[in-house]
Amino acid sequence: MIAARTPRSCKLNPFQQVMALWEEVRPYNFAHVIRLRGPANPVLLHEAIQTACQVAGVGKLVLDREGRRYFYEPAESVQLCEMKSEDSSLEPFWRTIADEINRAFPAEPHHPVRWLVRDDPSSGSHYLVAIYRHLVADFASSCLLFRCILNRYYRMSTGDEKPLVVHPPDYSRVMRCRYWRRDFPTTFFQAVRRYLRLRHVYRLPELRDEGEGWQLHVLEAPHGLIRRLLAASIRRRVTVNEAFLAALCAALAEMTPHRRQHSRRRGLALAHMVNVRGEAREDLSNCFGVYLRESVTIIDEPDAEDFDVLLGRIVAEVRRERAGRRFGGLDWNFLVLARLRKWHLMKNTVAWYQKVYPLAAGLSNVRLSASWFTGISDRILDSISIVPPGPALPFVLFPTTVDDKLNLSFVYRESSFTQSEALKLIEFFLKKLEHFASSGRTGSRGLA
Repeated sequence: MIAARTPRSCKLNPFQQVMALWEEVRPYNFAHVIRLRGPANPVLLHEAIQTACQVAGVGKLVLDREGRRYFYEPAESVQLCEMKSEDSSLEPFWRTIADEINRAFPAEPHHPVRWLVRDDPSSGSHYLVAIYRHLVADFASSCLLFRCILNRYYRMSTGDEKPLVVHPPDYSRVMRCRYWRRDFPTTFFQAVRRYLRLRHVYRLPELRDEGEGWQLHVLEAPHGLIRRLLAASIRRRVTVNEAFLAALCAALAEMTPHRRQHSRRRGLALAHMVNVRGEAREDLSNCFGVYLRESVTIIDEPDAEDFDVLLGRIVAEVRRERAGRRFGGLDWNFLVLARLRKWHLMKNTVAWYQKVYPLAAGLSNVRLSASWFTGISDRILDSISIVPPGPALPFVLFPTTVDDKLNLSFVYRESSFTQSEALKLIEFFLKKLEHFASSGRTGSRGLA
């Protein structure tokens, strides 16, 4: 059954309002790439995309910036672009994706996804690429829409398929937990405390006047690394995401030795995104929207200890935030940013964020099981996700896991890193992960 034609608008939640703010600087889109077994059938794939989007109601996005609301109108057609695959090298492929992420969606009503397909004869597979306007979709939303499309692409039964909810319930209503009255002052003072702590963290210098350009690197982690990371994490009673944060913090500390000479700003602040659908009072598992919160982990002296102790401190920080139900309260940092911009009290520039909100890195980490795509799990070979840093971050590292495969996308601002520095940071990060994976049998020293 085709989705209802009557437009019903949704209010932008605080994080979406900040995404709209970042779009004033440059496009803020994200890419989700899935590699599928066998050669592509572009005609059948186009038909599947067209039908799935119509049924889901993901038509033409209409955005009301002034009213901070959006809704969808029916789309007559959805385009699929076939990419050339004459060259077996994937470098032109990733360059094209980077260009598409950096290309703005039109101001007039538009479909919020650009669809691309590329055959890869050398591996007997093909890539389905979705470039999403991040303002209206997160990774979970992308997976939901991909599943609808692939079910049709492979002619799987869709009788028990739940319709997507493209006009989800109001964020402030479903995310306010029953402890709301208590959390209101608590989350406010937590936000103030975070702001004061950020006055003591290191600001990555802008290396040159390179404007707002950024570069992308995509690589596959060493074979078997994710299995060993999972095993080590279970033994050490930590999560893989906590191990990623510790490895990234250690790598950054090693990359910035001059930071130790600063009298006050020697710490590092790392932002990582959290899917908060599970925190809501209602089931949001089938909502096509954005349910993300930012968690900031601050390590004051990352050089003064070995990796095990650093991991223990990060675990304690992350779990303290989780135990304090900070994901259920107000998004103070996002609300403040949105209001400052509305009242013309901030400069929406990299320099402003670097001064007021000096984050050293961003981490997004997702794990996807091929079995979630019921009936077609054997067709799913790989998944890669890519998110740009926006004006607030020097770079974003995005590990994406599909069963036993781990891929990394690394997007960095050209004004913060040279290419050699970016590659060195990735190398350091992987070395720290290898150390953790290989030393996990030694115990849990320093862990909370």
